[in-house]
Order: sequence, then structure tokens, then C-alpha cells
Amino acid sequence: MNNLRYRLTFLRILRHVAFLGRWRLTAALAAVCLAGLPSAVHGRPPAVPANESRIAEIAAMLDEHPSPSMPPRSDRTFWNARASHPQSTNLVERAERIVAASIPDASDELFLMFSRKGSRVEYEKVYWERLGGMRALVFAECIENKGRFTSRLADYLESVAAQRTWVVPAHDPNLGNFNGTEFGICHASAVYCRDVAYALALLGDVLPERTVRAARAALERRGFSVYLRKAADPKAKGDIFGWFFGRYNWTPVCHGMLVDAALALVEDRMARARFIEGLERGLACYVEEFRPDGYCPEGLHYWNMGFKDYLIGKLRVRQATHGRLDLLSDPINLKTMEYSRAMMMTESGAPRFGDTDGEMASVEVVALASSVWPQYATRRSEAMKAAAPLQTCGLMGAAIPDAPVSLALPVRSWFPLRQVLIARPRPGGRIAFAFKGGNNGEFHNHNDLGTYSISVDGRLAGGDPGYETYTARTFSPRRYESKILSSYAHPVPVVNGRLQVVGAERAAKVVAAEFGDDRDVVSLDLAAAYDDPSLTSLLRTIVYDRAHDTVTVRDHAVFSSPGTLAVPFVWRQGDAVDRLEVSFSSPAGKSSESMETIDDPGRPNVFRRLFTVSEASSTVEVVTHIGVKP
Repeated sequence: MNNLRYRLTFLRILRHVAFLGRWRLTAALAAVCLAGLPSAVHGRPPAVPANESRIAEIAAMLDEHPSPSMPPRSDRTFWNARASHPQSTNLVERAERIVAASIPDASDELFLMFSRKGSRVEYEKVYWERLGGMRALVFAECIENKGRFTSRLADYLESVAAQRTWVVPAHDPNLGNFNGTEFGICHASAVYCRDVAYALALLGDVLPERTVRAARAALERRGFSVYLRKAADPKAKGDIFGWFFGRYNWTPVCHGMLVDAALALVEDRMARARFIEGLERGLACYVEEFRPDGYCPEGLHYWNMGFKDYLIGKLRVRQATHGRLDLLSDPINLKTMEYSRAMMMTESGAPRFGDTDGEMASVEVVALASSVWPQYATRRSEAMKAAAPLQTCGLMGAAIPDAPVSLALPVRSWFPLRQVLIARPRPGGRIAFAFKGGNNGEFHNHNDLGTYSISVDGRLAGGDPGYETYTARTFSPRRYESKILSSYAHPVPVVNGRLQVVGAERAAKVVAAEFGDDRDVVSLDLAAAYDDPSLTSLLRTIVYDRAHDTVTVRDHAVFSSPGTLAVPFVWRQGDAVDRLEVSFSSPAGKSSESMETIDDPGRPNVFRRLFTVSEASSTVEVVTHIGVKP
């Protein structure tokens, strides 16, 4: 049934955009990659209707009037203390430059470049410059309180209010928002809503009345009314790509930003309660993706984006209700946070699985999380509070205790349902290793069953290349034409010249998993990933030997008729591959090696060293040996 829904959604989008031409078709079908595909894979979370008794219960917990997470600029005790914030000097200097410069022009021509040419960077650059300029003016004025920046802030707010749409071009495939025939919320416009609301909440008393009136009207039309319609009626339009009840990063971003904005500015207490009740229903869907083993299939990059605003939304509710409603008390919240630690190969990096680049938990996430769970805080958390952006400083908790709990990484993290292993060395060991099974229908999917990532001395040294530079192709039906997003540039087998195939049914099977002090061994059958009727089984066995700082990858293919097998080793320019010794072997008599450089404009190139067994046989085996140079 889920696959049927996916096909019907796909066909509806096709019919809807048939007249738009190639680039608009590409943009519209991005919705399938971002929302439809997860529905087909995991089942769309239930669109639960609003609960009026719950709304009344929440309303009774709220103050009569709204308030932002930090006080207005008139509270000089608070803002004078912020003057010593590491970012404050830079913000004031930036605001001075903004006052002297013209407002970046979010022109129609720039917006239409995506629908006409498939290019999104030109408009998005201006889009975020406008937001950043507005934000800098707000905080600079709050810090200084001299009136130097209010006139320019009014100009920015009026320009933003008059902007055709706050939705970015890649999220407006049929140009409905651009043309004013429909209003939707995307993850980018949700941030705009929050920042406009805070400009008014913090400085509305010193802004011209016409500016306040224009900004409030735009915020109501583009954000608040859209959210409340969807909250009241799950069938209502407005949640672009289905984020309201989704299981991906847009869900907490959109809920968190809109609820934060509403709690800062919406006068009607019952309306604010409706926002909170909508957030409760929406975030319950998002967090389900982490049950029961705590794994986030989108990877750490999108976990950072989503979980930050997940925390912001729930912390704002706790703050606005003076602790009477604590949506962070469920243990699943901590389990979701612990994902970021469990994915670390070392204290300095994670694997590049999916659309990620080996990043760590972000400054804001660590700072916010240490406010929620001080028992898990470290001195790094306190340092990150000082470095976190000003817009979340009102949600930060007390200082970290003098004797923080030790959070040493264990020797392994194992996510059995997602088939992901993070194996770490002993003290003094040099190699850390990560291995992934899963399926080829995940959020931000790569065709990558059996992929791995390896680090040496705390530096990534090879394996999965991570994300590619985003283009119009990246989230389109042409996604797997990319060598980087397909299995081509992943360290996984090539069977009879064939790459892996996309789809949730293309899933790995755990054959064996054995963990010990000296060795971790996992065997997966990867045959389902390949569309090859002659392939009977493809067993990939990984042996991580922490006693000897080695990794052995054994690929054993069985065919019903003679077949061939090739296995690559992959790394990016700048990886510490020079510290590794990598070799291949096979019982077969005929084999060869080749090298290829894969360009990724804007990112370090990818290198692919391929070992090919050229003699066809009913049984073919290739062993990859990985060790550390002395």
C-alpha cells in the first residue's frame, strides 16, 4: 500500500508539472526524493487532527501575553551582559557595514533562474544575505541601544515584507508562492518567520508604525495563518513536501521556528496554544524515526539541522509554560541526542554516510543539549555556549559544573536495526572504522549497502565520500546519475559490471555479528542490492582487528552462471590515505587495477582505485586489506 501511495503521488506531480518544462519538472520531483520516498519506505506518519481539549489545557499554562526567548532591548541588564559575548563586536561592526550598503535585491530574475536553468545558488545567496543583514541589525541595536541601526532595520523589514515570497525557488516548483496563488512554508521561510517575529518582539517599540504593520501582515500571511490552517486540518495545504507530520529534518525546523515566532509575538493565548499542540503532534512523528535503536538515517549533517530546532521548539514550550509542560521528559529525546555521540568514530569526526561530510554535533546543539541534560555535559559544552549564536542564548541553562561527567567513547556503537557499526580503537590504537548496511531507500539515500569509512589518528582516511555538491540533479529523478550518490564511488562491490539499485526493498541482511575486545566481525548479504539474476549471494564480511590496527573486507560472490566481481577503495583529496597501507587479493588468476579521479566542483575530488577480477567464475572472492603505515 505504501508503494502504491508513492506511485500515485509521483503520477500526480507528473501531471501537475507536465507543462512546466524540464527544470520545473526536476524541481517538482525533488518533492518525491524529500517526502514521497520516505513515505513509501517507512509509511507516512498518521496525520492526527487537532485536540481541542489539549489546546485548552495548554492555554491554561501560558501567560496572558507573548514573550520572546530573550527580553526586549529595553532590558539593559540582559543586553549589557551580552555585550561581552564573543560575537557582539563582530555583529556591531557588520551592522555598521550593512547601514552603508544597499539591501541585496531578491529580484524576480534571480528567483526564476532555478525554474529556467536549474540553478539555485544565485537567489539563495541573496536570500540568506538579506536574512543575515536583518539579524545583525537587530542584535547590534539590542546590544548598543543607541538608535544607530533602527532606520536601516526598518528598511530591511519593509523590503522583506514586500518580497514576493519567503519560500526559496527550489521549494516552489509550480511557482504558486512566487505568483501569490498559494502560500506554503518551507524550512527556509520558517527561519524568515522566526527572525521577523524577533525583530518585532525585541525592537517593535522603536520601529515606525508602518514598518511594524507591514512586517506583521507579511508574517501572518506567509507563516502564522498557514501553520494554523494545517494544525486545524491535516488535509490543508501549506506544509511543502509534507513536513508537518514528516520524519525528516524539515519537520522540527518548521515546527520549531514557527512556534518560537508565535510564542514571541502572537497575542491570542489560545492561538499560541494551538501552535504548541501542533508542534506536539508533528514532532512526535519526527522522533519516531529514531525508535527503537536511536539511529538517524539522514546522517549527522541533517540531524544537526533538525535536532537543533527540535530542541529549540521544545525548550521554548518549557520556557513559555514556566516548566509546566516539559516535552523533553520522554527518554526518546535523550536517545535521539545520544545518536551524535554514538556516531563518532573518534572525538574529532564521524563517518561520511549519506549526505554528510564527517561532521560532529554542532555548537548550538551541544550548547542547547547541555542545558537539558547537564549530567551529560562536558567542558566543551560550556565553551560551545559561549560560541553559540545569540539568537539561542536565552535558552541556555546554567554554567556547567566544575566536575563534568566523563563521556569517553565506548569501543563500539551498534545499531542493529539499521545495521550500522562504529568500531573504535583501544587507547593508543590508530584506526577507527564504521560500516553500514541498511537499505537503498533511506532519507537522503545513497546506493551504498556495505559501505564503510575509516579514520587514522583521528582523521578520515578513506571509504565513503559523503555528499556531492548540490545541483538541480541532486534531488531529482536523475539523482543516481551521479557517480558519488550511486554506488560507483562507494567502496562496495561491482557485480558483473552492475552498480547497486535504488529502493527500500534493496536491503542488506545480517548473516553474523560478533563483537569482542580484540575483534568486531560483521557479515552482510548484499545480493538484494544488485539487479542481477545470476547472483545467488554476495557476502561481505568485515573484520575490524583493534589488537593489530587492521581492517579486512572479504567479498564473496556466488553466481548461478560464471560472473565477475570488482571492488574499489575510495577516498577524497585531503584524506589521510597516505597513512594507510591498502592492498587487494583474490584466488582468481586474472585481475587488474585502475585509478580514476571523479570531479566534484566546489568540493575535494574523489579518487577511486578499482580492483577487478576479470576471469568469470561461479564463485569469486576479493579481499581488501587495510593497515597503518609504521
